[in-house]
Amino acid sequence: VVIASLSQREAARDEGRPLIAAVVENRLRDKMALQIDATVVYARGGGAAPLTDADFKHESPYNTYRVLGLPPTPISTVTEPTLRAALHPANVPFKFYVLTDKSGKHAFAVTYAEHQTNIAAARPRGVLPCRLERGSPGRPGPRPVLDHRPPLPFPRPLTPPRPPRRRPRRW
Repeated sequence: VVIASLSQREAARDEGRPLIAAVVENRLRDKMALQIDATVVYARGGGAAPLTDADFKHESPYNTYRVLGLPPTPISTVTEPTLRAALHPANVPFKFYVLTDKSGKHAFAVTYAEHQTNIAAARPRGVLPCRLERGSPGRPGPRPVLDHRPPLPFPRPLTPPRPPRRRPRRW
């Protein structure tokens, strides 16, 4: 259900969900960080504002840029087609994807170099969300960051996943 929720939030179209589920499975198998922006949005509490560097550094078990593996719980509800996609991901070697047009299509890649090529092709279409980086002392205010982050090498120090808090029942 967790992988289905990630696919649900990342893909606007049903045909892309088995491919995104496959990317998640492939990255988990290869012990790569998932680096899914939807988990960062969930960790900060939602909203449509562009992601900032501070958002990517936020300590949360849901931040898949900082924590290896799946988030502790689903990040959204899922539809039946998305659940089927997560149960039966596509049999593909892809490890990267990027949004390529406003209809919700994605381009998939096996290598980081191919991924960078896909990003370069998508950028002129204006579909990539622009992250904001905090200004430096000489440049106050946020400034746009246009390139995606490279995949993180592992092993590296990671925040171990924490179990979700359980509130005691009050009868």
